[in-house]
Amino acid sequence: MKYMPTDLISAHWKTLGDARKPPKLRVMATDLAVQYALPVVFGVCVALWAPDQLVVGVLFSAVAIFTGLVFNLTFNVTDKAIDIRRDEVRNNDANLITLVDTLRSNLNYTSLVGITLTLGLGGASMFATDGELSRGVVAVFGAMLAHLLILCLVVLRRFVLLHDQLRS
Repeated sequence: MKYMPTDLISAHWKTLGDARKPPKLRVMATDLAVQYALPVVFGVCVALWAPDQLVVGVLFSAVAIFTGLVFNLTFNVTDKAIDIRRDEVRNNDANLITLVDTLRSNLNYTSLVGITLTLGLGGASMFATDGELSRGVVAVFGAMLAHLLILCLVVLRRFVLLHDQLRS
């Protein structure tokens, strides 16, 4: 396989680096806590207090539609990134190119998380009897859903930074 999901994860991980800490980009602890630890805590809480029977099919449908929209947005941003690189004026703006690449990496990773969650929920909806899932599976799905929503907030923040850069 020429393009592995680990490439998407690695590219996203590099966007979490703090450029103020040379010589290498270091991942900020707050980013790790918000993007990874907080969803795990949420997943555990969902597993502890969720009802015994979940309507997995409805959640599957909602996540699949949402992931499709994020996936479409990924294609649109990639198209705009190509346009910016072809533009003679904007191509020389290193900050703009960096912001667009960062946004694209975050969107690719968000799409990957959404697709993974959709596949998991699809499998659970096919094999779960009467909507009953183990608490561990509910915790994983809850954590992934929280992670997906936090990633959407990260993408929105990248859009704000990109808009500010384009305005100036």
